Amino acid sequence: MPVTGLMWSTGVFLGRSDDIGGLDIPLAQAFAVVTVGGLSQTLAIWFGLAAVTWAMTRLFGARIGFPKLLAVYSAAAAPLWVAAPAAALHLSSEIVPREPTLIVAIAGVALFFWKLSESLAMACDWTRLRACGALICTGVFMASFISLYA
Repeated sequence: MPVTGLMWSTGVFLGRSDDIGGLDIPLAQAFAVVTVGGLSQTLAIWFGLAAVTWAMTRLFGARIGFPKLLAVYSAAAAPLWVAAPAAALHLSSEIVPREPTLIVAIAGVALFFWKLSESLAMACDWTRLRACGALICTGVFMASFISLYA
């Protein structure tokens, strides 16, 4: 997941390069600040999603440890290495074409969830359908949480 945070930060940095170039700080320092923010955000999301997924796996009858669930998320994260910078460029850049970055971001996130359901099914000794059920419940919980505080 740290690689995902670095890739997200790189996308944000490139997408906001015009704004960052106008600041009165060296580019290396600006990149460091953006990277710390991106890594912090990604790690918080990683722990938060894993915590909610852990609760959902318990609800569905699995007894998987939290560190193992963090490893499951990490094992599925490779598609996010492409999706994260594409999403960051889509959200923060006016120079990059928006449609291709959106397609790459959506495809990467979809592949991530596909791999996550496969990894979760193997880790919990479940069927893919049961793992998808736990992930859907995680998504519903996260969406309701975000809607309450957004």
